[in-house]
Parts: sequence; C-alpha cells; structure tokens
Amino acid sequence: MNNSQKDFISRFSSRNDADSAAREALNLIGTIDAGTFDITGARSFYEGVLKYSDHSLETSKVLLKFLNERTGKKFEDASKIANVVRSLPKVPIEAFQSVIEHKVREWGDDEKMRQYLRPATIFASKTRFLAYLDDARQYWAEKSGYHE
Repeated sequence: MNNSQKDFISRFSSRNDADSAAREALNLIGTIDAGTFDITGARSFYEGVLKYSDHSLETSKVLLKFLNERTGKKFEDASKIANVVRSLPKVPIEAFQSVIEHKVREWGDDEKMRQYLRPATIFASKTRFLAYLDDARQYWAEKSGYHE
C-alpha cells in the first residue's frame, strides 16, 4: 500500500467507512468510458484500499484455526465466518473467540450437540451469531461471578 492510499484511509473514522468509499469509487469508475479517460491508476488505487481495508478474510482464517484447535477438527472453508466478521466490523476477534470457546464448553461433551461445533452453525448468520454472543457474555459473567 502506498502513502496516498494510507492517507485516503486515514480520512475515515474506520476501515469499514474507507472500504465503502472505495467501493463507491470503483462503481463510478466502472461507468466511465475508458476511451475518454485513463482510469487504470484510479482503479488500482481503490483496489489497493479495498485489499487493505477488508480484514475479514484474515480474521476468519484466525477464527477457523481457533475453532479447529478447540474442536480437534479440520474445517477448511472460512467463508461463513468471513461473512459474519464482515457484517460486524466493530466486534473484536476476542468476542468471536469467546463464542467459540463457550460453544465448545456447552456442546463439546454432549454427543448430540457436538456435531454442531462447525462454522455453518456458529456463524450461520449475523443474527444467530449475535444471539450466541449474548449467551457467551452471560456465561462468562456468571463464571466470573459478575452479574449485570
């Protein structure tokens, strides 16, 4: 990433905002007649911004590895995780890990539920994940003796 891309991103309050602006710019670039303007540099600039600002794939790989370590399984597809991570840009990775850890403790010893310790269940949707996050927060609060 070059300095002008870093400068562009620094003008926004979050990577997500920079990502949105870059996507809008790329959409506009797509409507410009390439014969009239040289848009190669602009396209490259905004694609570089998007590559930097979309951290969801990197985060989802870390979470997939964490899930595999905690379950002893070998899941390979992180796309479900990436979709949820992308939809919740302000949720820290530790919150995602706490949900995984909570579900491992809740379902790991239950023969019937153990099969659901997989990305397709835990990260089925933003709504489901947020419900699991609430469950995990309550579990960890009770475990620590702290009650809201």
